Amino acid sequence: DDTGAFLQLDFNVDLAGLPVRGNVGARYVQTDVEATGYSYVAGAPVKTTAKNDYAKLLPSINLVADFRDDFLVRLAYSEVMTRPGLGSLAPSTTISVSGNNRTVPSGNTNLDPYEADAYDLSFEWYFAEEALLSLAFFYKDIGTFVSTARDTRPFTGNPYGLPDELAIAACGTVPGCSPSADWVFTVPNNTPGGDLKGLEASYQQPFSFFDGFLSNFGLMLNYTYVSSEVDYLNADGSVALRTDLTGLSQNAYNATLYYEDDRFSSRISGAYRDEYLTTVPGRNGSDVEGTAATFNLDFSATWTYSESLQFTF
Repeated sequence: DDTGAFLQLDFNVDLAGLPVRGNVGARYVQTDVEATGYSYVAGAPVKTTAKNDYAKLLPSINLVADFRDDFLVRLAYSEVMTRPGLGSLAPSTTISVSGNNRTVPSGNTNLDPYEADAYDLSFEWYFAEEALLSLAFFYKDIGTFVSTARDTRPFTGNPYGLPDELAIAACGTVPGCSPSADWVFTVPNNTPGGDLKGLEASYQQPFSFFDGFLSNFGLMLNYTYVSSEVDYLNADGSVALRTDLTGLSQNAYNATLYYEDDRFSSRISGAYRDEYLTTVPGRNGSDVEGTAATFNLDFSATWTYSESLQFTF
């Protein structure tokens, strides 16, 4: 159950001839968690209900200074939070086998939300109609986030009260799978956090400065750089590794060239992102797991025959 309330003050003033507008406020949020699942006591499944609650006051301020009609600077600060996924909160255990991966994940009802102090600064130049050139800097001081602690051990004799019969049933006919093999027990926990910083540059412009056919073209470009460093914990609470935040590529860019007129429109887009981490610590003795760099190229075209008929490729 989530309950929230916020108070916000908007303002628009002149400071020594400089127009400044924005808002300041705070949001109060109260979260009450009641989660039910099945755990094991002496090998027998027991229905378990666990509870947790927390309250947060999240202030924020946003400022925009109009240095010129076509140039503005934005400055913002906020305390932010994101609640953990519902799948991480249930006090239950699920056993699965996929090839050589034998996993026993369990939930944790006592998880606190992801929390961070976020700082943003951006410069925006609207140098022509529908055109923009911008540069933004961001920094997040992550107070805590949720990572999965892994404990690799034989299923037999595990400290979680799970009987060997559960492992045998999960193994089925998979070769090399047995209760005496190594299994990865995983439990989500809150970690000390870390920091994240980066920048984003954007450019977009229709080619309206051309005459005729070329004036229907336009271009959009974007580049993002992100650097992060956070702590990941072992099952005993010690720091296993200090490395990048999962899911974040250090470099990413995209570009789109488009054409639009009254009847026909098309665009071709390219998007690239660096390799990024997906699992820390990794399984099967790996420090980390991740995804390789990717580049995607997409093309689409639309022709409008009439108000009631349109073709898309």
